[in-house]
Amino acid sequence: MRVVDVRRKLGQRLQEAAMEEDADTLALALDCGRAILLALAPLPEDEEVELSEIAVSTATAARILSLNVEYVRELIRRDVLAATKHNNEYEIKLADLVDFMSSSRYRAAGEPSVRARATLSAFGALWRLPRVDLRPGPEPGSAV
Repeated sequence: MRVVDVRRKLGQRLQEAAMEEDADTLALALDCGRAILLALAPLPEDEEVELSEIAVSTATAARILSLNVEYVRELIRRDVLAATKHNNEYEIKLADLVDFMSSSRYRAAGEPSVRARATLSAFGALWRLPRVDLRPGPEPGSAV
């Protein structure tokens, strides 16, 4: 799909989410939309993209998450946020960022509501992002 088409569809999805009465649903839709838009920002409108293949730098991830770049690197080193190293810099897949944003490790309010989960699944399905596992699980580094 071309970047311009992704942006257009994203706008439609965000309008639909804005009509929801559930604050969690809207918050997750906005977070996911923001992540996609920032990941696509440096790309030309006519470029073909597969969102499931897009990776961003730690600087872009920090912008998406509204966190300090060094803190994002610390999350990667502690295996809280998945990343790979490429040319001496971490790259984080967009799908991993969306997964992290929907987790209780990032969201102060804890696990998203059922309606919010459905919205996030719809976002992922639209762009063939890997399914996000929103079930509570052990914190990284904890004994199972």
